[in-house]
Amino acid sequence: MRAILATTVGLFAIGCGSSDRMPDGPTRCDGALPAFASVSDGALIARCGAIEVTARPLVDGMIELRYAEAGAPRRRSFAVLAPLPTDTAASFGSDAGAASVCTPALALRIDELCRVRATLANGTVVLDDAQPFAVGDRATLVRHARPDRVYGLGERTGGLDKRGRAWTFWNTDAYNPELGGWVPDQDPLYQAIPFEVRLAGGVAHGVFTDETRRMVIDLGAADPALDTIAADGARALTQYVIAGPRMADVVERYTRLTGRPALPPRWALGFHQSRWGYPDSTVVEAVAARFRSEQIPADAIWLDIQHQRGYRTFTFDEPAFSTAMIARLAATGFRTIAIADPGIKVDPGWDVYDGGLAGDHFLHRPDGSVYQGTAWPGASVFPDFSRPETRAWWGDHVRSLVDRGVAGIWLDVNEPTTFPEGGGGNTVPDDLPAYGDGEPTKLAVLHNAYGLLEAQATFEALAAAGQQPFVLSRAGYAGIQRYAAVWTGDTPSTWDGLAQTLPMLLGLGVSGVPIVGSDIGGYSGHATPELYARWLALGSLSAFSRAHVTADAPGQEPWMFTPEVTELARARLGDRYRLLPYLYSLADEAARTGAPLLRPLVWELPDDPAVENLGDEAMLGPSLLVAPIVTEGATGREVYLPAGRWTELHSGAIYDGPATIHAGAPLAALPVFARAGAIIPTTDGIDVYPAAPSTFTLVDDDGARTTLELAAEADGARLAITRERPATGPLVIRVHGVDGDVTAVDGATSFTHDRDARTIVATVADAPVIALRFHYDVAVGELRPAVAVTFEVRVPADTPMTQPIHVATSASSWTHAPLSWVAPGVARGTVVLPRGEWFDYKFTRGDWDTVEKLAGCAEAGNRYRFGAPGAQIDTVATWRDRCP
Repeated sequence: MRAILATTVGLFAIGCGSSDRMPDGPTRCDGALPAFASVSDGALIARCGAIEVTARPLVDGMIELRYAEAGAPRRRSFAVLAPLPTDTAASFGSDAGAASVCTPALALRIDELCRVRATLANGTVVLDDAQPFAVGDRATLVRHARPDRVYGLGERTGGLDKRGRAWTFWNTDAYNPELGGWVPDQDPLYQAIPFEVRLAGGVAHGVFTDETRRMVIDLGAADPALDTIAADGARALTQYVIAGPRMADVVERYTRLTGRPALPPRWALGFHQSRWGYPDSTVVEAVAARFRSEQIPADAIWLDIQHQRGYRTFTFDEPAFSTAMIARLAATGFRTIAIADPGIKVDPGWDVYDGGLAGDHFLHRPDGSVYQGTAWPGASVFPDFSRPETRAWWGDHVRSLVDRGVAGIWLDVNEPTTFPEGGGGNTVPDDLPAYGDGEPTKLAVLHNAYGLLEAQATFEALAAAGQQPFVLSRAGYAGIQRYAAVWTGDTPSTWDGLAQTLPMLLGLGVSGVPIVGSDIGGYSGHATPELYARWLALGSLSAFSRAHVTADAPGQEPWMFTPEVTELARARLGDRYRLLPYLYSLADEAARTGAPLLRPLVWELPDDPAVENLGDEAMLGPSLLVAPIVTEGATGREVYLPAGRWTELHSGAIYDGPATIHAGAPLAALPVFARAGAIIPTTDGIDVYPAAPSTFTLVDDDGARTTLELAAEADGARLAITRERPATGPLVIRVHGVDGDVTAVDGATSFTHDRDARTIVATVADAPVIALRFHYDVAVGELRPAVAVTFEVRVPADTPMTQPIHVATSASSWTHAPLSWVAPGVARGTVVLPRGEWFDYKFTRGDWDTVEKLAGCAEAGNRYRFGAPGAQIDTVATWRDRCP
């Protein structure tokens, strides 16, 4: 770290009381409290005329800070699970006339105008009020802007760093009918999460503003020198200042406050297929069958509103969609996810409507009449999810879907949206009264928490039904992660939509929401084959991976584009499924710490200024750097590799950072690099890249944990494996980056050294404790030595074996290299090619007049392949000299 946090209160010391801006430095707590301040129940309280500021030090490096108009009542938080204990070790005092509170991680001072300055223990200022708290039509905080980066703030367009814009917190159906989704730079979107992770000098801290009213956080848009928070109609603002020093520490503390996700079922991390418009069970089951026949892995089929009877939530339109369909899908390994919208059709005689009316579960107008708005089924009523009895009523109907065999619930249009869509989003009126979990309120206050409370009701119902819950929610507030996964809503099928997706996913992850994804191919539809293939590559790395598209557009199943895209889908999703043990273990880490699966590079490498606003690369867990291609027509992209050693995942090509490399970008390309020290469990073994000591916890389907500890040594490497429960068979360990001679592997039943792949492959008899010691020459020669690629091609059966088959590659300036006949219609040969680089190639019979053609004599485009060890098997349909 470039800054080390002091942990001794005695180090605090800053200067004077109420100047507009004081030099940075630690805060003292060694004087008597000033007259305007007092300590009560473990909190510092300052009173300045009609304003009162309360600072309560909490355990685990946090301070709760409440600005309020005198007499403003405290209200319950929808985000905070339960109040954290007060830090009884905190000290209170004064600092140059200001009241102060000090803890080992944070200190805070309040001057006689009730302006607040908060510092980290090393004196770094994290909050610095420029003006006293003001209350009028809105509650307003104005602060001096700090020279830091700001991440998070939930679901946002734009780059990774949120500075320079004003952000509105108001859950909105952002659909634009002309674009078929949200527009570039749209604000706001569907999720209101007012949590900032800030970074300055490599040290992180967090600020969470727990306010569900419409609010704007201006990070230097109106005035670059000031940050402003303004919440409509509020008389108080509550914030939590959260210490670091790492981003992971900040998010771990924030999610201790607001909750962490439950470990999702393993199938939820597989690939999912959806669309609005599957007309009946025959089509749905045909889609599922096609996945199996194409050998493209998938785990779930989603039912949008078309499966409902007249868009009535909790219904199935029999016989077009039946319970038997769900059972048949389950028999082939597909879970069924059903949508549930909050708008309940006004339909006397329908049990859901009648029961909701009888139980008083719907929102009312101020005059006491039941509010009606327009939603998918027409005239609709909306549950008051802030009422426990209503959440239980909703849960009863969720369980009716579980009884049908539904495995998960999709919550949509729950901002809540009323129709018509578009124009910035219509919603239920602000003046509707709501129960407020016993604290009567209005929708102006409840709006941003509406989707959160609906997700809570749904999650709890699934859990009560004995399921490992899986819920997807479009809308949410801080804390949504404890109940639901999130997707980026109606992202248009455009290159801009794709380009904005990765930084949006990263921002949500930093905001404490780790299970996130997007509609692969874009929601608006009509994606080109190129756009879909690139989006699928990104989706194959996202925590939640689902293809979805609107009605009245072609389907976006993987085979709906070109044979090439179908093959790429098979490969990309095959790679995802191979990584499922790694992904599932990361999901377990998220459940324990709140850490996102897909995280910005700055999360792992905060000391590297080059990654502070790098939003088109990401880390998948601690071990894999991924750099998706998101530009139309790209033939390559620049990839920044931070300091340290990085190994291209498939070829074994090694790069030493910091460096910016050029990666070729044919349609099949997806640059992925393993970090030195990586431990990557897969479905067929464990891959390790020895370096400085590292650890990883592998979590099996049954919850059993395996601790993996890896370290490089002067003459090889060691790997210690400690299992809670032995597996049923041997383990395969692959040690990468081994160039020199291998002399022994202690603890293995057998091993081989693949010199071309530069890998030791060791087989180990499983046991509760395994100690492996790999003895080899650790020197690495050429970082990217050439690789021998074996080509095998099947040609038309009538091709004379007297004519040699050739392969011509771009890597050899299109020189025609002869292959050898190995059987009638089959030729094979080895060509030495650049490791870790893409190259084009074609087959001929020795010159371009005999180049390959597609069936029907159509022109064959260049084939391409990556320079990695292994065989390439292809088929030629016909030859140019046989075509008209």
